[in-house]
Amino acid sequence: MDNKKNDKKTPNNKTDKQNDPTATESALKFPCLFPVKIMGLNKPELEKLVLDIFKKHLPSKDHKTLEVKTHLSKHKNYLSITIKFMAESKKQLDSIYMDLSKHCTKDEDSIIKMIL
Repeated sequence: MDNKKNDKKTPNNKTDKQNDPTATESALKFPCLFPVKIMGLNKPELEKLVLDIFKKHLPSKDHKTLEVKTHLSKHKNYLSITIKFMAESKKQLDSIYMDLSKHCTKDEDSIIKMIL
């Protein structure tokens, strides 16, 4: 007899754990190279803000390994920043997204407009 009571299949063919939105398991295997894209107003402080947030959440040995690419919009009003880094855990990713999100509000003058 199979002892996998917690993995009972549901009608959509997923296990109970896969259906649980509060589950803490991640589909990612850590550590892994992970990209984050931030789009915001083309202001000098945007790139500094983003880098400071990443450096706050990464060990100092990893600061120099950040892969940063920037791209200006056609009319130079917006800047996209893609950062690839070695993510150590889901908790670390969540912390980075939470800190970035603090600067991404519905206010017109919010410096970050989107985080992917």
